[in-house]
Amino acid sequence: MSNDTVLTVRFHESVIALDAPPQIHPGLGATVAGVIGSSGLTEGREVAVLLGHEIVGTSHSGPEGDFRLDFRVAEDAVGGEALVKAVVLADDSGKSAPFESSARVEVTRVEPVVEVTASRMAVIPSLSHSLLSQVVSGQFEGLVTVSVDVYSSLPLGTVQMSAVSGERQVLWTQDDVHSEVQVPVEGHIWEMGRRLLFVTADADEPWHSPSVATAQLTIVNLFVPCVVLVFLGVILGLGVLIGRRLRTASAEAVLARLAVVDSAAPDVVVDTFAGMPFDSDGGPRLLLARLYFQAVGVLQKTLGVMLRREMTLREYLSDVRQRLGAEPQVFGKLTTIAEDAVYGAT
Repeated sequence: MSNDTVLTVRFHESVIALDAPPQIHPGLGATVAGVIGSSGLTEGREVAVLLGHEIVGTSHSGPEGDFRLDFRVAEDAVGGEALVKAVVLADDSGKSAPFESSARVEVTRVEPVVEVTASRMAVIPSLSHSLLSQVVSGQFEGLVTVSVDVYSSLPLGTVQMSAVSGERQVLWTQDDVHSEVQVPVEGHIWEMGRRLLFVTADADEPWHSPSVATAQLTIVNLFVPCVVLVFLGVILGLGVLIGRRLRTASAEAVLARLAVVDSAAPDVVVDTFAGMPFDSDGGPRLLLARLYFQAVGVLQKTLGVMLRREMTLREYLSDVRQRLGAEPQVFGKLTTIAEDAVYGAT
Protein backbone atom coordinates (compact mmCIF):
# COMPACT_ATOMS: atom_id res chain seq x y z
CA MET A 1 0.00 0.00 0.00
CA SER A 2 1.47 3.32 -1.07
CA ASN A 3 1.13 6.60 0.76
CA ASP A 4 0.51 9.76 -1.41
CA THR A 5 2.16 12.93 -0.21
CA VAL A 6 0.63 16.30 -1.07
CA LEU A 7 3.16 19.06 -1.67
CA THR A 8 2.31 22.76 -1.86
CA VAL A 9 4.67 24.83 -4.00
CA ARG A 10 4.75 28.49 -3.00
CA PHE A 11 6.23 31.30 -5.07
CA HIS A 12 7.88 34.18 -3.39
CA GLU A 13 5.54 37.16 -3.32
CA SER A 14 6.69 40.36 -4.99
CA VAL A 15 5.72 44.01 -4.52
CA ILE A 16 6.57 47.13 -6.53
CA ALA A 17 7.07 50.67 -5.27
CA LEU A 18 6.17 52.61 -8.44
CA ASP A 19 7.10 56.22 -9.16
CA ALA A 20 5.35 57.91 -12.13
CA PRO A 21 5.12 61.62 -13.05
CA PRO A 22 1.78 63.31 -12.28
CA GLN A 23 1.61 64.78 -15.80
CA ILE A 24 2.81 63.56 -19.17
CA HIS A 25 2.56 65.32 -22.54
CA PRO A 26 1.88 63.84 -26.00
CA GLY A 27 5.04 63.69 -28.11
CA LEU A 28 7.38 64.24 -25.15
CA GLY A 29 9.37 61.76 -23.12
CA ALA A 30 8.40 60.47 -19.68
CA THR A 31 10.14 58.33 -17.07
CA VAL A 32 8.72 55.58 -14.88
CA ALA A 33 10.87 54.13 -12.08
CA GLY A 34 10.34 51.70 -9.25
CA VAL A 35 11.78 49.14 -6.87
CA ILE A 36 10.82 45.45 -6.71
CA GLY A 37 10.56 43.98 -3.27
CA SER A 38 10.49 40.18 -2.87
CA SER A 39 11.71 37.45 -0.55
CA GLY A 40 12.86 35.72 -3.69
CA LEU A 41 14.85 36.91 -6.64
CA THR A 42 14.76 40.66 -7.35
CA GLU A 43 17.70 41.19 -9.69
CA GLY A 44 17.19 40.78 -13.41
CA ARG A 45 13.41 40.63 -13.22
CA GLU A 46 11.65 41.75 -16.40
CA VAL A 47 9.30 44.70 -15.99
CA ALA A 48 6.75 45.72 -18.64
CA VAL A 49 5.33 49.26 -18.49
CA LEU A 50 1.89 49.98 -19.95
CA LEU A 51 0.12 53.28 -20.60
CA GLY A 52 -3.52 52.40 -20.64
CA HIS A 53 -3.66 49.09 -22.49
CA GLU A 54 -0.56 49.60 -24.62
CA ILE A 55 2.95 48.49 -23.67
CA VAL A 56 5.30 51.46 -23.97
CA GLY A 57 8.49 49.54 -23.09
CA THR A 58 10.23 46.93 -20.93
CA SER A 59 13.11 47.05 -18.49
CA HIS A 60 15.05 44.76 -16.13
CA SER A 61 15.63 45.29 -12.45
CA GLY A 62 19.07 45.96 -11.04
CA PRO A 63 20.87 44.33 -8.10
CA GLU A 64 18.66 46.11 -5.61
CA GLY A 65 15.48 45.41 -7.53
CA ASP A 66 15.35 48.91 -8.94
CA PHE A 67 14.28 49.62 -12.51
CA ARG A 68 13.78 52.64 -14.76
CA LEU A 69 12.10 53.09 -18.13
CA ASP A 70 12.21 56.16 -20.38
CA PHE A 71 9.54 56.24 -23.05
CA ARG A 72 7.88 58.73 -25.43
CA VAL A 73 4.18 59.44 -25.17
CA ALA A 74 2.30 58.92 -28.42
CA GLU A 75 1.53 62.17 -30.26
CA ASP A 76 -2.12 61.19 -30.63
CA ALA A 77 -2.53 60.25 -26.98
CA VAL A 78 -5.95 61.18 -25.66
CA GLY A 79 -5.88 63.89 -23.06
CA GLY A 80 -7.20 63.25 -19.60
CA GLU A 81 -6.55 60.79 -16.80
CA ALA A 82 -4.65 57.61 -17.70
CA LEU A 83 -3.24 54.59 -15.87
CA VAL A 84 0.47 53.72 -15.90
CA LYS A 85 1.04 50.11 -14.96
CA ALA A 86 4.27 48.22 -14.18
CA VAL A 87 4.00 44.43 -14.52
CA VAL A 88 6.69 42.10 -13.13
CA LEU A 89 6.58 38.74 -14.86
CA ALA A 90 6.92 35.46 -12.97
CA ASP A 91 10.39 33.96 -12.55
CA ASP A 92 10.18 30.18 -12.36
CA SER A 93 13.88 29.76 -11.67
CA GLY A 94 13.71 32.12 -8.76
CA LYS A 95 10.28 30.92 -7.77
CA SER A 96 9.05 34.49 -7.68
CA ALA A 97 5.41 35.23 -8.37
CA PRO A 98 4.25 37.83 -10.92
CA PHE A 99 3.01 41.16 -9.64
CA GLU A 100 1.81 44.51 -10.93
CA SER A 101 1.42 48.04 -9.63
CA SER A 102 -0.27 51.09 -11.14
CA ALA A 103 -0.36 54.87 -10.78
CA ARG A 104 -2.66 57.53 -12.23
CA VAL A 105 -1.22 60.23 -14.46
CA GLU A 106 -2.70 63.17 -16.39
CA VAL A 107 -2.14 63.38 -20.14
CA THR A 108 -2.16 67.11 -20.88
CA ARG A 109 -1.49 69.53 -23.70
CA VAL A 110 -0.22 72.93 -22.60
CA GLU A 111 -1.61 76.19 -23.95
CA PRO A 112 1.12 78.69 -24.86
CA VAL A 113 0.95 81.93 -22.92
CA VAL A 114 -0.13 84.77 -25.22
CA GLU A 115 0.27 88.38 -24.09
CA VAL A 116 -1.40 90.97 -26.32
CA THR A 117 -0.78 94.71 -26.21
CA ALA A 118 -2.81 96.90 -28.56
CA SER A 119 -3.60 100.57 -28.96
CA ARG A 120 -6.54 101.45 -26.77
CA MET A 121 -8.24 103.38 -29.58
CA ALA A 122 -8.97 102.39 -33.15
CA VAL A 123 -9.87 105.34 -35.39
CA ILE A 124 -12.28 104.80 -38.28
CA PRO A 125 -12.58 105.55 -41.12
CA SER A 126 -8.99 105.47 -42.30
CA LEU A 127 -8.06 108.62 -44.19
CA SER A 128 -6.99 107.02 -47.46
CA HIS A 129 -7.93 106.87 -51.13
CA SER A 130 -10.65 104.37 -50.23
CA LEU A 131 -12.51 106.83 -47.98
CA LEU A 132 -15.20 107.54 -50.58
CA SER A 133 -15.85 103.84 -51.17
CA GLN A 134 -16.04 103.33 -47.40
CA VAL A 135 -18.69 106.04 -47.11
CA VAL A 136 -20.66 104.59 -50.03
CA SER A 137 -20.53 101.03 -48.68
CA GLY A 138 -21.33 102.10 -45.12
CA GLN A 139 -18.44 99.99 -43.79
CA PHE A 140 -15.43 101.79 -42.37
CA GLU A 141 -11.97 100.38 -41.83
CA GLY A 142 -9.04 101.37 -39.64
CA LEU A 143 -5.75 99.82 -38.56
CA VAL A 144 -4.50 99.07 -35.07
CA THR A 145 -0.96 97.98 -34.15
CA VAL A 146 -0.87 94.81 -32.05
CA SER A 147 2.18 93.55 -30.12
CA VAL A 148 2.15 89.83 -29.32
CA ASP A 149 4.43 87.83 -26.99
CA VAL A 150 4.15 84.03 -27.00
CA TYR A 151 6.01 81.64 -24.69
CA SER A 152 5.54 78.26 -23.02
CA SER A 153 6.90 76.12 -20.19
CA LEU A 154 7.54 73.40 -22.80
CA PRO A 155 9.74 73.58 -25.91
CA LEU A 156 8.13 76.01 -28.36
CA GLY A 157 8.97 76.39 -32.03
CA THR A 158 6.95 77.88 -34.86
CA VAL A 159 3.54 79.23 -33.92
CA GLN A 160 0.70 79.89 -36.34
CA MET A 161 -0.90 83.17 -35.29
CA SER A 162 -4.18 84.86 -36.17
CA ALA A 163 -5.86 88.08 -35.07
CA VAL A 164 -9.38 89.27 -35.74
CA SER A 165 -11.72 92.07 -34.67
CA GLY A 166 -14.76 91.89 -36.88
CA GLU A 167 -14.85 89.85 -40.07
CA ARG A 168 -11.34 90.22 -41.53
CA GLN A 169 -8.66 87.94 -40.11
CA VAL A 170 -4.89 88.47 -40.21
CA LEU A 171 -2.60 85.41 -40.32
CA TRP A 172 1.13 85.24 -39.68
CA THR A 173 3.85 82.83 -38.54
CA GLN A 174 5.78 83.64 -35.38
CA ASP A 175 9.18 82.07 -34.76
CA ASP A 176 10.33 84.41 -32.00
CA VAL A 177 8.76 85.36 -28.73
CA HIS A 178 7.77 88.86 -29.87
CA SER A 179 6.05 90.16 -33.00
CA GLU A 180 4.05 93.19 -34.15
CA VAL A 181 1.29 93.20 -36.73
CA GLN A 182 -1.25 95.63 -38.21
CA VAL A 183 -4.79 94.39 -37.68
CA PRO A 184 -7.69 95.89 -39.68
CA VAL A 185 -10.66 96.99 -37.61
CA GLU A 186 -13.92 97.23 -39.51
CA GLY A 187 -17.03 98.98 -38.31
CA HIS A 188 -20.46 100.10 -39.43
CA ILE A 189 -20.92 103.70 -40.49
CA TRP A 190 -22.55 104.58 -37.13
CA GLU A 191 -20.56 102.24 -34.88
CA MET A 192 -18.79 103.56 -31.81
CA GLY A 193 -17.81 102.08 -28.45
CA ARG A 194 -15.80 99.10 -27.27
CA ARG A 195 -14.85 95.91 -29.07
CA LEU A 196 -12.69 92.85 -28.35
CA LEU A 197 -9.65 91.87 -30.39
CA PHE A 198 -9.00 88.11 -30.45
CA VAL A 199 -5.48 86.69 -30.96
CA THR A 200 -5.04 82.91 -31.40
CA ALA A 201 -1.75 80.99 -31.11
CA ASP A 202 -1.60 77.46 -32.56
CA ALA A 203 1.80 75.82 -31.98
CA ASP A 204 3.05 73.03 -34.25
CA GLU A 205 4.13 70.70 -31.41
CA PRO A 206 1.73 67.92 -30.35
CA TRP A 207 2.22 68.79 -26.68
CA HIS A 208 0.64 72.21 -27.23
CA SER A 209 -3.00 73.15 -27.69
CA PRO A 210 -4.35 76.37 -29.25
CA SER A 211 -4.43 79.42 -27.00
CA VAL A 212 -6.60 82.54 -27.29
CA ALA A 213 -6.00 85.97 -25.78
CA THR A 214 -8.07 89.15 -26.02
CA ALA A 215 -7.51 92.89 -25.94
CA GLN A 216 -10.13 95.61 -25.60
CA LEU A 217 -10.36 98.39 -28.17
CA THR A 218 -12.31 101.65 -28.18
CA ILE A 219 -13.71 102.46 -31.62
CA VAL A 220 -13.49 106.19 -32.40
CA ASN A 221 -15.71 106.95 -35.39
CA LEU A 222 -14.79 110.33 -36.91
CA PHE A 223 -17.73 110.17 -39.30
CA VAL A 224 -20.34 110.55 -36.54
CA PRO A 225 -19.12 113.92 -35.15
CA CYS A 226 -18.67 115.19 -38.72
CA VAL A 227 -22.29 114.36 -39.51
CA VAL A 228 -23.40 116.00 -36.26
CA LEU A 229 -21.40 119.15 -37.07
CA VAL A 230 -22.86 119.32 -40.58
CA PHE A 231 -26.36 118.86 -39.17
CA LEU A 232 -25.82 121.60 -36.59
CA GLY A 233 -24.37 123.83 -39.31
CA VAL A 234 -27.46 123.34 -41.47
CA ILE A 235 -29.75 124.06 -38.51
CA LEU A 236 -27.73 127.16 -37.62
CA GLY A 237 -27.78 128.36 -41.23
CA LEU A 238 -31.53 127.89 -41.44
CA GLY A 239 -31.91 129.73 -38.14
CA VAL A 240 -29.82 132.65 -39.37
CA LEU A 241 -31.75 132.79 -42.65
CA ILE A 242 -35.11 132.68 -40.91
CA GLY A 243 -33.93 135.28 -38.39
CA ARG A 244 -32.85 137.64 -41.15
CA ARG A 245 -36.16 137.26 -42.91
CA LEU A 246 -38.04 137.89 -39.68
CA ARG A 247 -35.92 140.95 -38.91
CA THR A 248 -36.45 142.27 -42.44
CA ALA A 249 -40.19 141.73 -42.17
CA SER A 250 -40.19 143.33 -38.71
CA ALA A 251 -38.21 146.31 -39.96
CA GLU A 252 -40.57 146.77 -42.87
CA ALA A 253 -43.54 146.57 -40.52
CA VAL A 254 -41.97 149.11 -38.17
CA LEU A 255 -41.24 151.51 -40.99
CA ALA A 256 -44.79 151.10 -42.23
CA ARG A 257 -46.21 151.77 -38.77
CA LEU A 258 -43.93 154.77 -38.31
CA ALA A 259 -45.08 156.08 -41.65
CA VAL A 260 -48.69 155.79 -40.47
CA VAL A 261 -47.95 157.34 -37.09
CA ASP A 262 -45.86 160.27 -38.15
CA SER A 263 -45.59 160.43 -41.92
CA ALA A 264 -47.53 163.61 -41.96
CA ALA A 265 -46.79 164.81 -38.47
CA PRO A 266 -43.16 165.89 -38.84
CA ASP A 267 -43.81 167.74 -42.07
CA VAL A 268 -46.96 169.25 -40.66
CA VAL A 269 -45.11 170.16 -37.51
CA VAL A 270 -42.29 171.67 -39.50
CA ASP A 271 -44.67 173.60 -41.72
CA THR A 272 -47.06 174.58 -38.97
CA PHE A 273 -44.72 175.32 -36.12
CA ALA A 274 -41.64 176.53 -37.96
CA GLY A 275 -40.59 179.87 -36.57
CA MET A 276 -43.08 179.69 -33.69
CA PRO A 277 -41.67 180.28 -30.21
CA PHE A 278 -41.56 177.34 -27.80
CA ASP A 279 -43.14 178.53 -24.61
CA SER A 280 -42.54 176.86 -21.27
CA ASP A 281 -46.19 175.95 -20.84
CA GLY A 282 -46.13 173.29 -23.53
CA GLY A 283 -47.77 174.08 -26.80
CA PRO A 284 -45.82 172.92 -29.88
CA ARG A 285 -42.93 171.66 -27.71
CA LEU A 286 -45.23 169.26 -25.84
CA LEU A 287 -46.89 168.11 -29.08
CA LEU A 288 -43.52 167.29 -30.65
CA ALA A 289 -42.40 165.42 -27.54
CA ARG A 290 -45.60 163.38 -27.55
CA LEU A 291 -45.19 162.52 -31.22
CA TYR A 292 -41.59 161.44 -30.64
CA PHE A 293 -42.31 159.27 -27.60
CA GLN A 294 -45.29 157.71 -29.36
CA ALA A 295 -42.89 156.60 -32.11
CA VAL A 296 -40.42 155.37 -29.47
CA GLY A 297 -43.18 153.26 -27.93
CA VAL A 298 -43.82 151.63 -31.31
CA LEU A 299 -40.12 150.86 -31.76
CA GLN A 300 -39.77 149.42 -28.26
CA LYS A 301 -42.70 147.04 -28.81
CA THR A 302 -41.75 145.91 -32.29
CA LEU A 303 -37.94 145.96 -32.31
CA GLY A 304 -37.23 145.69 -28.62
CA VAL A 305 -34.89 148.70 -28.78
CA MET A 306 -35.29 150.36 -25.40
CA LEU A 307 -34.78 154.05 -24.70
CA ARG A 308 -32.82 154.22 -21.45
CA ARG A 309 -32.71 157.23 -19.19
CA GLU A 310 -29.03 157.90 -19.77
CA MET A 311 -29.38 157.88 -23.57
CA THR A 312 -29.66 160.94 -25.77
CA LEU A 313 -32.16 160.99 -28.61
CA ARG A 314 -29.30 160.76 -31.11
CA GLU A 315 -27.89 157.66 -29.35
CA TYR A 316 -31.30 156.02 -29.47
CA LEU A 317 -31.54 156.79 -33.20
CA SER A 318 -28.17 155.08 -33.67
CA ASP A 319 -29.43 151.92 -31.89
CA VAL A 320 -32.58 151.86 -34.04
CA ARG A 321 -30.49 152.28 -37.19
CA GLN A 322 -28.23 149.37 -36.14
CA ARG A 323 -31.18 147.10 -35.38
CA LEU A 324 -33.00 147.88 -38.64
CA GLY A 325 -29.89 147.67 -40.77
CA ALA A 326 -31.19 150.67 -42.70
CA GLU A 327 -31.63 154.40 -42.29
CA PRO A 328 -35.00 155.18 -40.60
CA GLN A 329 -35.63 158.37 -42.53
CA VAL A 330 -39.02 159.19 -41.03
CA PHE A 331 -37.88 158.51 -37.46
CA GLY A 332 -34.64 160.38 -38.19
CA LYS A 333 -36.59 163.51 -39.13
CA LEU A 334 -38.75 163.11 -36.04
CA THR A 335 -35.63 162.75 -33.87
CA THR A 336 -34.16 165.98 -35.25
CA ILE A 337 -37.40 167.86 -34.57
CA ALA A 338 -37.67 166.31 -31.08
CA GLU A 339 -34.08 167.34 -30.27
CA ASP A 340 -34.96 170.93 -31.15
CA ALA A 341 -38.09 170.68 -29.03
CA VAL A 342 -36.37 169.09 -26.03
CA TYR A 343 -32.95 170.70 -26.10
CA GLY A 344 -33.67 173.90 -28.03
CA ALA A 345 -33.86 177.36 -26.51
CA THR A 346 -37.17 178.40 -25.09
